[in-house]
Amino acid sequence: MIGLDSFSIISTGKGPAAWTIKGLNYPERYRAGTGPSMVRTGALDLSSTPDLVGSNAQWTYSGLKKGRQGPYHVFRHHTGTTLGATEDGTVLFVSGNVSKLETGLDHNGTIVSDPQTLWSCMARVRQTLEPVLERPVNGDFAVSALEIGGVVRSPFSQFWSLLSSINYPGLKKAPCLNPGESMKFGTSSSSTFTLRIYDKGRQLKNTAGMDLPLNTYTRVEIVLRKGKLWDAFGGERLPGLTLQSMEDQFYSRVYRILPEPVRDLSVLPASKAGVLAMSLLQSDRGNGPDKSVMDWWLEQNKHSQNAKSVLKQALALLQGVQGIGMENLVPRNGPVINLPEGP
Repeated sequence: MIGLDSFSIISTGKGPAAWTIKGLNYPERYRAGTGPSMVRTGALDLSSTPDLVGSNAQWTYSGLKKGRQGPYHVFRHHTGTTLGATEDGTVLFVSGNVSKLETGLDHNGTIVSDPQTLWSCMARVRQTLEPVLERPVNGDFAVSALEIGGVVRSPFSQFWSLLSSINYPGLKKAPCLNPGESMKFGTSSSSTFTLRIYDKGRQLKNTAGMDLPLNTYTRVEIVLRKGKLWDAFGGERLPGLTLQSMEDQFYSRVYRILPEPVRDLSVLPASKAGVLAMSLLQSDRGNGPDKSVMDWWLEQNKHSQNAKSVLKQALALLQGVQGIGMENLVPRNGPVINLPEGP
């Protein structure tokens, strides 16, 4: 079972109709290009914008980011809403964390799979925006990104063994790989599709201090953006979004990276028997290992007292080398896994 985790919306209005923040006036020290760095966390008191950041508003300033269209400032609301705005107050994007908006938990171990929840979360985000924008958020918006994923009880090491040496079909830029932690396919800033796979236990330990076993739970998620998202769900407002269509999009795209099961060679030891098993495996054309390879091995080692024993060990090892694919690691009808709540 998979669920929604985050979404982004953008204004479809142009010029005066675009979303802008009321009276936003950054102090000089917070402007782009001045000083060594921006304030990373904490509340930024903008007296000219009391509704955005201040003692009564629950917004915090998260710093300056670099975007394709130039630098922008990021603000976060305590309910799970994030907005990015240029220095003149033009809002570039607004994103919502579905899990936090719906349950108060700031991690995606909680399954939120009802599309109606997405609509209620979007409504909540728009209500949060209303007090800080120059004009109301009516119908002038589109969903620009949607993250769909789930947590499976499959070791991250198995994903790494199968996928770390390949790229997602059709993607030109190399994946971002962090051994033992994560892999990301679709790393280009203009990519309309991203596949992320990471050790959920390690991520929660690093970010939330949660004590979960490592290499046990793996998070698998896809992100669809703009054109690819709209094509998948019927338009800018996602009229075709249902649980069934979400599952179809998720599983078809996850399985596409490895359409056919492959042999899991990680079980083969670095021994004579293991090397021989690899040779026998490579000679297997569907009817079992080539007998000529076995005969060659015995001939080459005819003076060795344990040649037959090594061959027997190698044949036994082959029995443990099963074909494994993404459908094994991310089963379509797998169990719902809700991780324990954070501290």
